[in-house]
Amino acid sequence: MPLISLNNKQISAFRAGNKFYLLKRYKHTVRVIDFTCPHRGGPLVYGRMTSSRKEIICPWHQGRYAVKAICTRTVPSITINNKTILLLEDRTIKPVVSNINI
Repeated sequence: MPLISLNNKQISAFRAGNKFYLLKRYKHTVRVIDFTCPHRGGPLVYGRMTSSRKEIICPWHQGRYAVKAICTRTVPSITINNKTILLLEDRTIKPVVSNINI
């Protein structure tokens, strides 16, 4: 698997192959979250939050997923300054605009 380096100041969500990912910022690090719907592989980046902000609604089948559960689906990565380095099977990265900010 190739190493991929992202400028995490410029990208907040991206697509690699058929999967979508969201960058979740914490104090001094960034987590890369697999943001593909667990039901049918829909792009949760285009979904919406419930009014309580505790669930994400998939744009394809309206499935609801707990934010806490989705945020545990992280990809191994490290953050150095403004770069996040991670391993992914597909190195074709396409930035996307996400409807979700968690």
